[in-house]
Amino acid sequence: MIKIDLEKNIAFIEIGGIPTHIEIQESIDELLRHPDHTDGMDEIWDFSNASMISFNENELRILSSFVKEHLPRLGKRTALLIAEDYDFGIGRMWMAYAEISGAKQERKLFRNMEEAVDWIESFQKVRNENIA
Repeated sequence: MIKIDLEKNIAFIEIGGIPTHIEIQESIDELLRHPDHTDGMDEIWDFSNASMISFNENELRILSSFVKEHLPRLGKRTALLIAEDYDFGIGRMWMAYAEISGAKQERKLFRNMEEAVDWIESFQKVRNENIA
């Protein structure tokens, strides 16, 4: 499910169940087609109701390459909200593969939505102060 907060300029993407890398790619495509999405909009991917158990090294590399290809339209910052320790480890692995692939984007893992939103908003506040 995708929800876009136009006031905060943040896209919230909720993923549940046991997603595959193909389902994540489809969610990225859906986000980019969303009528309220704007290129460069920051994102919070909520995996708190998902299990990343199906991801292996190859799928993480494929997903990282896919993100890199779409990076010009994706957010400059991406927060991943993850509840379980195992999934947190998979998130860290994905972040490493994304960096290795050259996907220039700030990413951070969180266990709580409020901290994820605060992290995104802290960059937006600095950006707005620099513009003023």
